[in-house]
Order: sequence, then C-alpha cells, then structure tokens
Amino acid sequence: MDTKLLIDAIVRQTTVLIAELSTAAGIRAPLAHVADQVFVELAEEIERHGVGRKVVADMFGMALWGLMQTVLAATLLIACSAAHGPSADSKSNWLSVCTKAACGEGLTCVCGVCTTGCDGEDACTGESVDAMCVEAGKRGLPDQCSSGKPQSTLGVCLHACGESADCQARQTCIGGACIATTETAVATGRMEDAGALDRCASRPCFAGRTVPADATCYVLRNHGAQSLPDATKFSVDSGEHIEAFYYDVPWNEQVELVGYAVTAGSDIAAAARVYGGPTDKKDGAHDAALGTQLGPLNGHELLVQWQRGASQTVLPEDVAERLPSPGSQLTVEWHFLNDSAGPATDDSAVQLCVLPAGSRPHQAVAMLLGTEDLSRTSGIPAGTTRSYTGTCLLPGELNQDVPAYHISMLWPRMHSLGRRMLLEVVNAGHTRTVLDFNVDANLDRREGVIDADIDVAHDAVLTTTCTYENTTQQAVAYGPSLLFEQCYLLALVDPAPTKSSDAVSLIGAENVCF
Repeated sequence: MDTKLLIDAIVRQTTVLIAELSTAAGIRAPLAHVADQVFVELAEEIERHGVGRKVVADMFGMALWGLMQTVLAATLLIACSAAHGPSADSKSNWLSVCTKAACGEGLTCVCGVCTTGCDGEDACTGESVDAMCVEAGKRGLPDQCSSGKPQSTLGVCLHACGESADCQARQTCIGGACIATTETAVATGRMEDAGALDRCASRPCFAGRTVPADATCYVLRNHGAQSLPDATKFSVDSGEHIEAFYYDVPWNEQVELVGYAVTAGSDIAAAARVYGGPTDKKDGAHDAALGTQLGPLNGHELLVQWQRGASQTVLPEDVAERLPSPGSQLTVEWHFLNDSAGPATDDSAVQLCVLPAGSRPHQAVAMLLGTEDLSRTSGIPAGTTRSYTGTCLLPGELNQDVPAYHISMLWPRMHSLGRRMLLEVVNAGHTRTVLDFNVDANLDRREGVIDADIDVAHDAVLTTTCTYENTTQQAVAYGPSLLFEQCYLLALVDPAPTKSSDAVSLIGAENVCF
C-alpha cells in the first residue's frame, strides 16, 4: 500500500465534502479557520501517537521552532475566529467583544465591547442585540468604561443584564451591564497595582527583605524609538497588544539576580516577562509579538514575570538566580491592555538588581511548571469547571552532597477564569500537597509572589493542576491573550539542574518542565 497516495486521496475527498457542505442550499459558510484547524489538530494527533515534536516538525518539512510558532499562531486565529466572528461588518460587531480598535464604521471600543455613545434609551434601540443607555460611572462599572466614553454623550450603549448568563460569550455582568471579560474588568477595585519602586527607598522589597545596599540595579524602560538612549514613551493603540523590547545585557561581568520590581508607567501595562538569550535584534529595538519567543535562535530562558497586582520580589538572603552572561541579550515582553478609544503612551520599566556571581551560596534557576494542554484547541468547555494537570521530573542528577532540589519561591500565572492551582510532590507512591493556591481567597495575589520551602527528591514528580470555572458561553482555549487562559507556575529551583529539559514551551522558554 502506498501510504502517501492514500493520504492524498483522503485529503482530496475531504476537501470535496467540505466544499459541498459549505455551499449547500446557496449558503456560504465561513471557512477562514479551516486550514489552521486542520494543521493544528493534525500536529496534535500525531503527537498523541507517541511522536515527538522534533519528528512532527520534520514530517511537516519545518524546523522545530517554525512548527511551534505556526501552531501557536494558528491556534490563536482559530480561537479568535470562533469567538469574534467577522470584523469587517460593523453591524455584526454591535456589542461584541473587542480587543482591537477595529469595530467597524461608527462603532467605538468601550468597556471592551463595540458600541456607541448615547444620550438616552432611544439611542440604543433598533439593533440586533437589545441594549440600554448606561451612564458611565453611575452603575458601579469599571473605570475603563468612562475613560473610553465618546465625548459629548452621557453614556454608552451596553447590553443590560441581571447575571453573566444574560451576556454574550466572553462578557461578564458587572454593575447591571455586560462588559468584556478582560483582566482589567476583573481586576478593578480588587488588586493593588504594585508598581512604585519608591515604597522601599527605590530598592525592591518583599516579605521583610530588601535588596542589599551593595547590589547594582539596572533599569530596562519602555521607549518609542528603535535605539538607545531614548526618553520618548511607547505608543499603544486601543485594544490588547504585546510588544517585545530587546536590550544588550548591561553588566560586563557575570552576575546573579537578587531582586526585581516593576514600575508601571501607565494603567495599560498588564503584564511583563523577561527572557535571557540570543536574538538578532539591536540594543533598544522593539517589535510586536505573538506572546512567544520561539524563533530560529534557541536558548531562551524565562527569568522573571510580573502581572498587574503582583508584589515586588526579593530572593531569600542565601539564594540568587542565574542570569545570562555578558554579551548576551535580554528581552522584555510587555502585555498592554488599552481600554480607551485612542492611543495611549507608556514608559513602564523593569528593575533588575544583581550581585557578582558567587556572592550567595545557592545559585537557583527559574523553572516553568504547569501545562499548555487546556483541552487542546477545543478549549475549556463553556459553562463548566475543569482541571488540567502537568507533570515534571526535574532534569539531571543530583550528587550525594545534595540529596534534594529546593524550591524557594513560586509565581502562579492564570488569567480571569482561573480559580485554583495545586502543586503536589509525588514520591514512592506518596503525594504531598505543597501549594494550594485558591484565587478566590487571594484576589490581591492572583498573579503574585509566594515564598516557599519545598524539598524535592531527585526521583520525585511534581504535578501542577489548574482549575478553571468557565462562566462564559464560549469555549476558552490556551493563549497569550487575556481573553484566553494559561496554566503556568514559575518555580525558583536550586541547585540548577545539571542538564536542560528536552521540552520547549509555546511561549518559547526552554527552562520548562512539563
């Protein structure tokens, strides 16, 4: 049997069937997502048959990074296509979720939905979705509703509701109106923006610890130009946007990280990740990103992460984190959420505080735990509570002088549907729960920093379980957008494993274990 001919015949017959179904009875069914869906699901199904990602990439005639970048981009296009539908027709976008300014002629992205200003009830009638004129700021609505309100109007047209079930997909009932389920809407009034460095005399502090006076602190600040030095602010269009800023390593000797903090230069700065590793970018350059560092140059490590509401971070006094060598590069990936109707500027900064290498007895490495398999492309089903688990056997072997790994800090990362994160250590048939992070009980630490004291034997397995409550009417898949979900737990582990894991995450980090 010629396998290639058989595959070609099956593909041919499948395309004929799809063509017939999509044009039957005069209809013109949308097909924009089909090619991406076929590619993603075929790649995932081959993996489920026990084939590794590198082999899958070779079967598609691609490099590993190319396969993963294509899978991520295709997954996002599938999810966006299913969630938002066509965007060219403004009528079809009336009161639908908007993460970009492209709502269509006559509509504005306010409160996370495509709508218009209004002066009375009659201004919101006659559309396909019932709406009412809501006076911004008078119904307990989040601040972004008033900041984006068209001028010369009393309020905006929003879908009235009594509970979230009354709203469209990816919307939540807040203050009697349907608003997009974005991190800003969820966060308003419930999480502290811990961005100011001057709370601790311009040096990061955490849990009673302060960066030592002899540490050197480097500031990586957002900027508008494509080179340094530059004092202009970075301009962010309305909607959700991810931008990667590239910097040459600022130290000229090997150093280790002892603390970091973030200065949020505006309320549109939602999250940040700092990676170490080679790029082909010059110092000070920046460009739009998909939320991944996958590329032709390998070797990226996720060093630190921050989310609006998270604390500043100071490592324990006997622990320091490994950093890239002089001559390498740092990439700061910023996640912006601009809920206003027009562009906004930002000059947020990450401050990294370091000591010379070897200053502390324990050198640690950040390891990314969790899972990216949130029901594959189908996502978390609408109206359900589901849990997803990733497993990790820390790579490498320990010597006899160090019988166990030690985890001293944890940084959980879920988006708005995340409810609980469990970290368990499984060894010799015994399971020990070392972290039970209940988001509902820790709203001020949703993406926070957690001190830990966890010993992990070299043959023990770490399991990370994330639980989500999907209160929307739409399946929610994995993705970097705040409208999608993630299950990541960054752990500070010492000693550094003697070899790296063979896994590569969809965000491009190679220091992963799941």
